[in-house]
Amino acid sequence: MTRKTNIASLLLLASFFFYTLQGISQVRVTGEVLEKQNAPIASATVVLLDSAQTVLAGTTTDKVGKFDITHTASGKYTLKISHVGFKNYLKKIEGNVDLGTIQLMANHLLKEVSVVAKPTLSPQTKGGKHIVNVLETTFTTTENVWEGLKQVPMLSTSEHSLKVLNKNAIIEMDGVQTQMVAEDLQDYLMSLSPNTIASIEINPNPDASYGTEVDAVINLITQQTELNDYRVGLKTSNGLRSNYFNNDNVNLTLNSKKVRLYSNYSFNYLNLTNESKIEQRINDRSSSIDYKDSELVKKHHFLLNVNFKLGTKDVVDLTQILRYRDKDLSGKNNGENFSKNIDLKSTNTLIQLAQIWKRKVNDSTSFELGFYEVFKDYQTKNLSELNSVPDLTQRITSNIPLWIGFFNYSFSNPWGQMKIGIKYNDITVTNDNETILNSETSNSPFNYNERVFSSYINQTITFSPVKSLSFGLRLENSFIDYSFSNILKGETTSNDLTYSNLLYNISYNWYSVSSGWFGALAFRKQISRPNYSYLNPFQSINTDVTLFAGDLGMIPQKAHSLLYHTGNQTWVLYSQIALFNDFISTVVGLENNTLIQTYRNFDRLYVGTLGSQYNTAFFNDYWTTKNHLNVSFVKLDDLDFNENLKPTTPIVNFGTTNNVKLGEAFYLGVNYEIAPTFDDGVYRHFLAHQLDLTLSKKIKNFRVSFFAKDVLKTQYQADKISASNFSYHSRYYFDTMSFGLTLNWSVTGDDYTKRRIAKPVDDSINRLKS
Repeated sequence: MTRKTNIASLLLLASFFFYTLQGISQVRVTGEVLEKQNAPIASATVVLLDSAQTVLAGTTTDKVGKFDITHTASGKYTLKISHVGFKNYLKKIEGNVDLGTIQLMANHLLKEVSVVAKPTLSPQTKGGKHIVNVLETTFTTTENVWEGLKQVPMLSTSEHSLKVLNKNAIIEMDGVQTQMVAEDLQDYLMSLSPNTIASIEINPNPDASYGTEVDAVINLITQQTELNDYRVGLKTSNGLRSNYFNNDNVNLTLNSKKVRLYSNYSFNYLNLTNESKIEQRINDRSSSIDYKDSELVKKHHFLLNVNFKLGTKDVVDLTQILRYRDKDLSGKNNGENFSKNIDLKSTNTLIQLAQIWKRKVNDSTSFELGFYEVFKDYQTKNLSELNSVPDLTQRITSNIPLWIGFFNYSFSNPWGQMKIGIKYNDITVTNDNETILNSETSNSPFNYNERVFSSYINQTITFSPVKSLSFGLRLENSFIDYSFSNILKGETTSNDLTYSNLLYNISYNWYSVSSGWFGALAFRKQISRPNYSYLNPFQSINTDVTLFAGDLGMIPQKAHSLLYHTGNQTWVLYSQIALFNDFISTVVGLENNTLIQTYRNFDRLYVGTLGSQYNTAFFNDYWTTKNHLNVSFVKLDDLDFNENLKPTTPIVNFGTTNNVKLGEAFYLGVNYEIAPTFDDGVYRHFLAHQLDLTLSKKIKNFRVSFFAKDVLKTQYQADKISASNFSYHSRYYFDTMSFGLTLNWSVTGDDYTKRRIAKPVDDSINRLKS
């Protein structure tokens, strides 16, 4: 499809929605909520009541204190605005009205009131986003933010990942992308106290201002203050897995009217023992292998963020991150006729700097200018020994500087709100790879550079406060050059690649005030570029019996998806269909009687998904539960690989999160998740399930949590692949069963009724952000 056809299709679809939607008779109330110092109050609850005090419509204020609430029938009503720490505001309303500035008065009796945690977390819908107010809810009874997110509707968590309606999500803090991924993301969220969060904004269908790799967004909105105050927090978590582990964290927040500072230091000591059973067949020879490793990881992580408010229009945000990680791994494979030992030692350091300037020109116009600079250094030494004889030794040194710059501009026009912006990414990888194989030494250096230029435009048309249409275009241009060399073999591989992709998104969002149901229909085209810098074609050691080697023939993956979701405060239902062209996946092949793991492009993948979530409370709100069920159907197709593809089966995932109140500020948490055996066409994935328990008690400034994770010791990852000349079946047990205690302590200034941590930018910027 040509670019002109893409644009014409978008405009035609937008026109269709515009002319078929009809207006409604309504009462609309707008305003801005401030505190005594004229600072905005975010996440205040705004409701419209009838004469019987029945809630007819509800919303929350945004991060600058503004609200827009609508009811479909005209009449006389009462507007009520409430927020913890402030007296309720009541106002008689008749017809459409803009109340302008509303100042809430502080409730000085707050400290004498015993606040009881509300059991349910209910989403409020606004402009296609769903806002969940977590103040005074059971979210605050959890160990940390990561555990609290398990209770939030529309979200689901798994090891090292967060999802919104089964789509991978990124994290923002107060609207700023944190650039965290995988283990670093989970570690950081586990270091945050749930009391720092005021509300959570969920965006299942990001617009064109987000890079193509962003499927969904979770924005954590922190409590805000303009007072001269402080907050100090300490956390220690200790327990047993196969060995003793420890995680300590200290953070400090200082607030003034012009400057907010947040600093955080964490130390993690983790000693793991992982085990696996491997069955393999190469040609006619079968073997059974037992693998076990001992892994010791030490992490130091320091973050400093300073947020300057320059007048009423400008904010400057500066972040510095230092990280040091040390890892030692010793593994042993025992087979019928051989024994293989593996020793891996690695260290890496990281320095990351970030500067972001935001300017609010007026109520409808704003822009932001930002830069990231990241400097990584990796040192790794791998030793492999076969039958007590040195087999393979590798020493790898990597230096990776990364530069990112972006500019975003947002303004209103007669049709609604428009966003335009540009972004530039530049990453350089310099890698020395020294290999000693059978007493012969070779060097396989590679140099890799990738530059990505992207620009976008996005228009939102607001038909009414409860109906809107958003559509956008994004152009991404990638320029890649690399050179791989093997001095011993006298081989050099180099290439120059250029990719240009026109991407688009369109979504229609609505909300019914009378029924409380919301909904959205979204269509997107995205791409995923291969991580070329890791596709070194020369084989490297794996902790398994396999080796790893990259496939330099990789090209970007293209995805077209259509998502529909609907729900209310109890139910969420969703469905998605997607087509992936040049789908990227991992495969195992045979080369010189050795199993080689690598990536490859498949011609296409078809995916269909159905899912639901159910949230409710029982027994006078003493037991709250969130349950999700997701079923996906996949079909993999590839002309050159079809003879190796197996029939696929549905992919099912069920999870339940429960919170039971046992007494005053005393809670029991029960989480369970199960994924039955399924085939994806290449691998067979076997049954996996996990049960976690938590007991939590708050005593003044302390919260004590006893936890038992993976109680049934069932966290296995078992995969199987079969081909005509080989088969490979591994069953890994990851060392996750743990028992221990977490102690959180915090002290705050007297006026710290509302508090805020500044916006962090974590330590692993995704080089593919664009």
